[in-house]
Amino acid sequence: MALRSEHMLRARLSMVARLLREGRIEDWTVLRAFLRVPRQAFVPPELARAAHGPGALDLPWGQPITCPEFVATMVTAARVGAGYRVLEVGTGTGYQAAILARCGAEVVSIEVREALHTQAARIHAELQTPGLELRLGDGALGAPDRAPFNAIVLGCAVDPLPPALLAQLAPGGRVVFPEGDANGDRLQTLVVLENTPTGLVREALRAAWFVPLVS
Repeated sequence: MALRSEHMLRARLSMVARLLREGRIEDWTVLRAFLRVPRQAFVPPELARAAHGPGALDLPWGQPITCPEFVATMVTAARVGAGYRVLEVGTGTGYQAAILARCGAEVVSIEVREALHTQAARIHAELQTPGLELRLGDGALGAPDRAPFNAIVLGCAVDPLPPALLAQLAPGGRVVFPEGDANGDRLQTLVVLENTPTGLVREALRAAWFVPLVS
C-alpha cells in the first residue's frame, strides 16, 4: 500500500510539473490545490495509473473525467481565491470541484446525472473536502439561493450561456465555459466572460471539446 501511495504521489508531482511547463498553472493557490488533491481517487481503481496523464479518461459512470490540462486552465482563468463563492455546473466525479474547494473557495457544484452525483458524494465524503456542497439538479438554473458568485465554471459545452447563470454572477465575477455545440462539427472555444462596470468582457482562451450541457 505504501509503495502504491508513493507511486501515485510521484505521478501527481509529474502531472503538476507538466502543467507548470505548459503554462496551465500560473499562481501558487492553484498549484497548492493540484498538489493536495489525489486525482486517482476520482477514477475507478483500474484507471488509477492513467489518472495523471494528459487527456480525458472515459469512466464507467457515463461521462469522462476532464483532462488535468483543461481543469488547470479553467480554474486559473476563474481567478478563484480564499473566501470566494464559486458555482460549478457539471460535477462529474468531482475532481474539478475538489480543486476549486482546495483553492479556499466555497463551492456549490451541480450534477444532473444521479449516478455521477452519488459517486462524487461518496468520494468527497471519503476525502472530507472542505467548503463543498454537492447538488443533484439542473445546472442551467444555477443556485440562486447561494448567489451571487465570484466565479462560475462549466464543465460542459453551451451555446448560448444560460441567462440564469449570468444573472447569478457577482460584479467583477468571471464565467469560464466551453462555448459551442458538442453535437456538431464546429470546434468549441474555451471562453471567459468578466462582469465589469461597463458590461461583459469576453476573452477566448483556446480550442476545446466538452460534452454538452444536459438541462
